[in-house]
Amino acid sequence: MLRLAAPLGGTVVCSRTVHRSAVNAMALLGIQAVWAMPDDLVSVIRSHPEAKAAYVTSPNYYGQLLEIPALSRACAEQGIPLLVDNAHGAHLMFTRPRLHPLAQGAAMTACSAHKTLNVLTGGAWLNIADGRFARDAKAAMALFGSTSPSYPVMASLDLAREWLRTHRDAYPPLQEKAAQIRDYAASRGIALPGGRTDPTRIALNTASIGMSGTDAARRFRAAGVEPEYADGAWVVLIATPFNRDSDFTRLADAVGLLPVRAPLAQGPALPPLPPVRTDLRTALLAPAETVALDRAAGRVAARPECPCPPGVPVVMPGEEITKEAAEFLRGYGFFSLKVLK
Repeated sequence: MLRLAAPLGGTVVCSRTVHRSAVNAMALLGIQAVWAMPDDLVSVIRSHPEAKAAYVTSPNYYGQLLEIPALSRACAEQGIPLLVDNAHGAHLMFTRPRLHPLAQGAAMTACSAHKTLNVLTGGAWLNIADGRFARDAKAAMALFGSTSPSYPVMASLDLAREWLRTHRDAYPPLQEKAAQIRDYAASRGIALPGGRTDPTRIALNTASIGMSGTDAARRFRAAGVEPEYADGAWVVLIATPFNRDSDFTRLADAVGLLPVRAPLAQGPALPPLPPVRTDLRTALLAPAETVALDRAAGRVAARPECPCPPGVPVVMPGEEITKEAAEFLRGYGFFSLKVLK
């Protein structure tokens, strides 16, 4: 997507929530990212008329969705494409309402079908809604892809496509079952993600009842439920049409077994975005070294450093590691950082 939108580099407005693969691609293409927190994206898009595109991630791991229609309108005003890392949302074209970014104005999406659909790991689709980019799509993919693709992976993508064609109505019933679990969790005092969310994802803030997500995940596993992800505050489960009613019953029972205690203290607020000292390409390709965290402040980061939660990089390659950023990372168990020599 980045190659198609900015083939010769330039400026791209990027959500701060971004996968490392996108950072690497921008470095290889000579793209200069203008980072913005999700709530600031529309205003930052409008304040950078030189941008070649806007690049965002939606949904995030907790199922939260960006306001894609508003972002699409802002991009249309500037005459630039909206590119969406829709890794966790390949199924959203089949929810009611349709929440897939392509249905809400995005120009292109990268959808990691293997995350939420019946596809082998590594299977993904590039979806293009803007015809300007279709002609060069295969060449752009070949620039980064292998000349020896996995035929089992491609076959699984085709099988999933056919399954979706013949089971278009599989997701609304799943949405109802997931909603019942979320409602039950909320009745027990477990907080849920705010804003618009993927109606099939079950993200539970167990810190709100005094339990870390990792502790809750251990209890779920003991009850026969395998979470997708857990961190200090959240446990996340991905429901699919292949889950049986007995799976949801077992999950509800597991939620009911979680003890309710005083909420855990919330983590510190994210520090301000640090100053940029060099471009992404230089930072990722230049010689680097690993230093102890207490000696990192004032140095320039050589890779993204991203604690979970909140899943937002505290420093990006080329940015100065501030004292505030170092202390924040220390609170999440970081002991060293990779910096430019």
